[in-house]
Amino acid sequence: MKDDKAGPNSIDDYIKQFPKEVEEILQSLRQTIKDAAPEATEKMSYQMPTFYLNGNLVHFAAYDKHIGFYPAPSGIEAFKEELSRYKGAKGSVQFPIDEPMPFDLIKKIVKFRVKENSRLTHKNSEKASIYYSTPEEYIKLQPQERQAALASLRQIIKSNLPIGFEETIQYGMIGFVVPHTIYPQGYRVDPKEPLPFLGLANQKGYIALYHMGLYADKPLMDWFVASYEALNIGKLDMGKSCIRFKKMEQIPYDLVGELCTKISVESYVHLYESNRPVRGK
Repeated sequence: MKDDKAGPNSIDDYIKQFPKEVEEILQSLRQTIKDAAPEATEKMSYQMPTFYLNGNLVHFAAYDKHIGFYPAPSGIEAFKEELSRYKGAKGSVQFPIDEPMPFDLIKKIVKFRVKENSRLTHKNSEKASIYYSTPEEYIKLQPQERQAALASLRQIIKSNLPIGFEETIQYGMIGFVVPHTIYPQGYRVDPKEPLPFLGLANQKGYIALYHMGLYADKPLMDWFVASYEALNIGKLDMGKSCIRFKKMEQIPYDLVGELCTKISVESYVHLYESNRPVRGK
């Protein structure tokens, strides 16, 4: 895959950067996914072509000798026998460029992911609407040993977030968002939802703090990582925007509070607009 720090803005731009023979394979793969998931939308995510329907469905990417296909670990596990002849990892498989692409198998995997995302979304929406009507209720329904930490984190966030962000229940967790009164466009993948900024959730084995600004702002990410390491409280456990707290006694509340002060509503909206992908025509 060609190295471009900025990255292409659309799937069309992504595919056009490759030699003709690879471009034809990618276009065929793209059409196969469209046929299997006609309601899915296209976007660029992690600098890869991505199909989205009730969450990310699949990604794909071209490399020197293979096409990478990423249907999540569940997609690989469900078709592990059919995929056994290919190299791969927990959530990915490599299809050699010099061999015929298994488009029929890919179509089956995509359809599986469509059904899986639909079930998960329905389950999560039911859980959110039935059980969690307020942040206070969310915390009360979590395991007792997590409630104090969740309540403290929630208060730290509320006390330090700049004016303009609003607290709500979003995607089955405590959320802090840019309301439609400030950003009428809402969240791009679901405009009916206000633009997410922070999420606080109890997960199996840890408390998760989701900070969308960290994902989009590398200097902020670098500052947070360095500040956390300076505390000498153990290794930082995080993904691109999810900070995981596994030991309640080691949650750096002051650092979380300082992190919350770093981005104003106006700055976050500008950051979001600057980093949102441009969809291909």
